Amino acid sequence: MKPILRFLFAGMFLFSLLVSCLQSSSQSTLPDTWQDDMILKMTYGGGMRYYSSTIEIKSNGAYQLINDQGREIRTPLSFTQQELNDLLAFLKARQFELIKSDMRAGIIYDKATTSTVLSWNKRVLGFSDGSSSTIAEEYKKQYYEVQNYLGQLVANKTKR
Repeated sequence: MKPILRFLFAGMFLFSLLVSCLQSSSQSTLPDTWQDDMILKMTYGGGMRYYSSTIEIKSNGAYQLINDQGREIRTPLSFTQQELNDLLAFLKARQFELIKSDMRAGIIYDKATTSTVLSWNKRVLGFSDGSSSTIAEEYKKQYYEVQNYLGQLVANKTKR
């Protein structure tokens, strides 16, 4: 296995473990409006393909970073305060703070991992689906809705 793949796998495993531990602590309620220090980050990568994607959304700048076979493409994104508030309203409607990851019984070595984390004011909410974790069955519908919404949001921004 290439060193970069081992590094990505180890990083994703540790991240999944961290997200799982954070979720077992007290749950937070999402604020009504996007906070200045709020960051939403979705990462995808690992598996057998040398590919990763990161989307980071915050009020003072956002971007999408794609690494495809070592070729990195960083695309800046911008959101109005209203768009950020609409994104947060969508996350609230999908009960983002309740979505949970469960640890898998075993590791799937060739499965990519998608992690989504929302942080603000020293609060962290997140979940992961991939090589060492899976979304709890009762939250899969909301999970897929959030992933699809974020993907479509970024696709619409990058078309312009």
